[in-house]
Formats: sequence, C-alpha cells, structure tokens
Amino acid sequence: MAHPSRVPGVLGNTGLHDFDAIIVGSGAGGAAAARVLTTNGRRVLVFEAGDNNFPGLDDPRPGQPAPVFSNDELKMSVRGFITADPLTDPRTFRPDDRSGDRTQVGDVNGLPKTVGGGAVHADMKYPRFQATDFHLRSLLGDIAGANFADWPVSYAEMEPFYEHAETIAGVQGEDGADPFASPRRTGYAMAPGVPMYCGLVASDGARKLGYHPFPLPSAVNSRPYRGRPACVDCGFCSGYGCPNNSKGSPAVTFLRDALLTGRCQLRYNAPVA
Repeated sequence: MAHPSRVPGVLGNTGLHDFDAIIVGSGAGGAAAARVLTTNGRRVLVFEAGDNNFPGLDDPRPGQPAPVFSNDELKMSVRGFITADPLTDPRTFRPDDRSGDRTQVGDVNGLPKTVGGGAVHADMKYPRFQATDFHLRSLLGDIAGANFADWPVSYAEMEPFYEHAETIAGVQGEDGADPFASPRRTGYAMAPGVPMYCGLVASDGARKLGYHPFPLPSAVNSRPYRGRPACVDCGFCSGYGCPNNSKGSPAVTFLRDALLTGRCQLRYNAPVA
C-alpha cells in the first residue's frame, strides 16, 4: 500500500542554493553530521529517499506537531508505511554467493526509508561501549579464524562525545545502577521512567540469582525535555514511530536542531542514484 504523500518536498531553508556539504540520508549518522556542521556555521543539503512523517519539523515555534505515526500494527508491520516497496525496491537475501539465486525476497532485516532513518522505528536504547571494548585485541590476543584490532581511540577519548550525544537525544538512566559500567563524567539527562510490572518481577528474580538488573539507558523522555513531552508508556516503541515525539529519534533531535539553524535544507522523497 503506497503512502499517499510520497512526492518530493523540502524542509528547512528553501532559499539556500550553495552548500558546504551534501549528506545522503537523514538517519542517525546523517542527522548527527548535519547538526555538527550547521551549528558550526556550515550550509548543508540533506537528501532523503523516504517520505517526511514529521510535519512541522522545521517550525521554530515551541513544541512540535504530532507526527504521522500511530499504534497501528497493520500500517507499520504489514503495509510497510516507512519501508521500501518490495515491488519497486526489493530486498533479497542469500547466505553466500555459492547459494544460487536469492530466493528470499521481502522482509530482510527491514530498512526504513523515512526522514530520520531506521532509528525512527528503533526503541532507542542508548548503551555505551565499555572501556574494555576499545582494546579487546590487546586483552584477548590471537583468536583462531578471527582478524580484529584495537580501536584507534580509547573510552576516555570517546566519553565526552557519548555525553554530548546523550544530552541532545535526551537519555534516561540511573547513575551507578550498572555495577560494571565504565566511568561517566556527568549523570543522565533524566531519571528512569516508571518500570513495567513484568520488569520488576523479572528483576527481583534476577537479583535472587545473583545478577544485577538495572534500567537500560534509553533516549525516551521520562519527563518533558527539549520541547518534547514525556512518554505515556503506550508500548509501541520497537518497530514503530513514536506518535507524540517523546522518543528521541534523530529526526526530532539532531535533524530538527540542524533545520532550525537556518543553514540546513532537507529534500525528502529524493533518492540519490
């Protein structure tokens, strides 16, 4: 079922004609890059192959209009509201190049086409890598059949960038709840939201077995934050666009910030060959 509004459109400063940078894709990477560049004075053009489901994303007035999302399993999971059309843009799979024709077509690791990219339908968990993750090669040594190396940077070097991204997106979490977490310079932007009953029961059982359950950091507002409302715990996070913008996906955080600088132009339904 085709989306009725999939025609080319423009958001942001429509008067821009010369650009310092062109970004293909408005997802997590593209939106973050657009924000960094525009907030440092650069003019940026962003191309997005998918549709815009965030009316008013470039409106500077406080608050944001409700996006074109809803708690609708048919719309998102069956009718492919934000996914590529399998008839015109099929996704195919085969285990390796010796397996013959790609016999599986369709829902192969769904890749949304929409302003904001795949993170629009993610549940926005925001864990950090541990300090040890950055130098596993040194810690583990040679492993038969594996070829890997230490990161060229350390956790200490990355920590300020983690903090910066978490502040923009709005990450909730509980300081000190994870006994194995690497050090943080500052706390989370928000305390955790109200836990689910099943989570409380599972956590209680886990503690009795000697484990350490804790609220996983998530870019979901537990209170109003940066002009977006608190989550109402509707349960439609993973696989769905947020119907009230409380989920800190790239569209309503990094990309909106870039558009509001006046130095960003976003062209959607504009695939790049």
